[in-house]
Amino acid sequence: LVLGLTFEDGYFVYNGEDLHREMYVKIHGSDAGYFIQVDKTRHLRSRPFSCFGHFKPETVAAFSAAHPHLRMIPFSETGHAIVQAHVHQALGAQHLLDHLGRGWENAVAIGDSENDIELLQAVGMGVAMGNATADAIAAANMVTAPVTEDGVAVAIRQLFG
Repeated sequence: LVLGLTFEDGYFVYNGEDLHREMYVKIHGSDAGYFIQVDKTRHLRSRPFSCFGHFKPETVAAFSAAHPHLRMIPFSETGHAIVQAHVHQALGAQHLLDHLGRGWENAVAIGDSENDIELLQAVGMGVAMGNATADAIAAANMVTAPVTEDGVAVAIRQLFG
């Protein structure tokens, strides 16, 4: 198990540092650009805003069953964001829309993975990246080019001229 926390100034691994680097290299082909820091006391200086873990596939179900108040959102073969079961991006967007005095019908969101689904479903125009997961594509109103082909810029031009 690799467990880490996300703070405003970066990602910090709390255990499994060597395994995390190995997984990074497996996914990216090298450790160039590896940006994870090791600081097991970072949480004492400020509160993290998210947690992530890398799990062997056979352990995900057991972890979820043992922690029903948490939701695991996959972002790679072994990586999962770990959040409270009721928390998702649409909740944060609702606060922003309320502050701006706007409604969902005029909101646009662009996403590519499982953590984007609730937001893509809530907005008036949900856009999935061309490289998005099947579930993110199903949640969206339209699909744009993949990230490697400037999909965000393509979507903005399509929607706003």
